[in-house]
Amino acid sequence: NVLIITPEILSSYQIENIIRKKTGLSIAPINSKLSDGEYYDYYKEIKKGNYPVVVTTPVGALLPYNNIGAIIMINTDSDNYYNDQSPRYNLKKVMIDYASLLGSQVILTSFAPNITDYSYGLKNYYQIIESIERKELPVVHVVDLKQELRNGNNSPISQKLLIEILKAKKANKVSILIVNNKSYSSYVMCRSCGKTITCPRCNISLQYNKKNNLLICPACSYRVAFTNECPTCSSKELKFGGFGMEQINEELNTNYPSIRTAILNESNYDDYYQIMLGLEEETIDVIITTSVLANKIDSDRIGMVGIINLDSVAKIPTYDANERAYEMLTYAKECLNSSEDSLVIQAYSLDEIYLKTFLLNDYHAFIKEELSVRKILKNEPFYYINRIFIKAKYDLMYKEANEVKKYLQSMLGKEVYVIGPTYNHQHQMVQIIVKHRINDIGEIYKKIYEKYQTTTVTIIIDRYPKYI
Repeated sequence: NVLIITPEILSSYQIENIIRKKTGLSIAPINSKLSDGEYYDYYKEIKKGNYPVVVTTPVGALLPYNNIGAIIMINTDSDNYYNDQSPRYNLKKVMIDYASLLGSQVILTSFAPNITDYSYGLKNYYQIIESIERKELPVVHVVDLKQELRNGNNSPISQKLLIEILKAKKANKVSILIVNNKSYSSYVMCRSCGKTITCPRCNISLQYNKKNNLLICPACSYRVAFTNECPTCSSKELKFGGFGMEQINEELNTNYPSIRTAILNESNYDDYYQIMLGLEEETIDVIITTSVLANKIDSDRIGMVGIINLDSVAKIPTYDANERAYEMLTYAKECLNSSEDSLVIQAYSLDEIYLKTFLLNDYHAFIKEELSVRKILKNEPFYYINRIFIKAKYDLMYKEANEVKKYLQSMLGKEVYVIGPTYNHQHQMVQIIVKHRINDIGEIYKKIYEKYQTTTVTIIIDRYPKYI
């Protein structure tokens, strides 16, 4: 039997349909849309080994499978395979261990392989199987957003992007615009006092959702009604900064009413079906969506893809931001079917290595450059990166964190680099970052947990943090 794991529901539906059409095999589709009764019925049949193929999201990855010959994980660079709530784990690593227990092989697939996985392949821990013939790049246009501002264009839609949208529409083709902020703007800033409105729990900027008139935290989903007033100085002189889906949609509808738009911002089949129906019936000219959902839209009618602001991914404060930007570019390219289609990349920084190597269609050059930087900075794959949270009364948190830090350094000496402690506003705990090269560090973490976990102090070991 074969177990196929996809990062989200839309991918599971697509994979299920492809396999059913090509093989006619009986398939068990497991995802969070199933009712409890449906889930239980599938559970019983899977336990008996009655399905040759199971297609699931992470929700069904650890059911009691029998006779599994292969476990296939689709798009393994997806963040959806990392669980950052207790119990914290990386599903990819779990499935590799699970496969060894089942005596089956694991196949990890990706358009732009995770750099750590690829480096394991270079070291022969994994076997690399890659396409010899790389997909030809479409016609690529790179737009300098700084120059757009100098030219007096404050719109998120550059002149070149507008020309390509209209060109695609004239050719009866559809454009996809990629923007990863689902709201109207990334932040709201007061022009009087200069402060941004932030989440009281996470201390990060709240995004403005114009449709529901809400300020929403992208990290913890805290939300509050927008009153058009600065909470610090009560001024009504507010500025909406950063581009979001709602703003892009409003811009097109207001200034170019002949362009018919649709938004895909959730991974659910009903919204996806309406988009695909609109493509088939030719009632959509522009689809506004995220980079994750863009490559789920599989249609010959897609003629142009525009990335509204590449820096929104490339400049996030995490060590693998360049990798995420390269992946975004790769998935945008994969949405297009012909070398005559066009890709418009808007960015403020045009000299970055991830963009240069992408334009040369040279993933290996990007890997080489990125690995050289990560080696110097002691990041993955050269060092494991873990995080330890310490929660206690505020006046004790730093004291306890420093005790944990000293204990780690006394146990491991020069084999470990410990950064912090610092306060993590999102989790409302103090954290220390641990960089090391020790495969069996789990025993050390177990001792730390047993030594410092008390009724007044909480220790959380995060072996696979999403963002560092």
